[in-house]
Amino acid sequence: MTVPRHKRKFINGVRQLDHDALRLWGKLREFERQSDAACDPARMFQEMTETMKRDTLRLLPEFVSYWRRFAEAVKNPPPPRGDAQ
Repeated sequence: MTVPRHKRKFINGVRQLDHDALRLWGKLREFERQSDAACDPARMFQEMTETMKRDTLRLLPEFVSYWRRFAEAVKNPPPPRGDAQ
């Protein structure tokens, strides 16, 4: 759940980080730590159980769509707001 900017708390003058932003960053770091980009997707998919494959096929379109939107937001970020410290 994202907290509205005007309700975010500051501790020692530093704004607390958004939970969702931290979680997403953690997923990116885990991707890096596990060297997932170096893994062969076809081999990984082949090694999955049928349940894992069904879940992958169900979730992958939304996953890909989200990361494309995220990449676009990174390339074209909105102007900064006045709450940064």
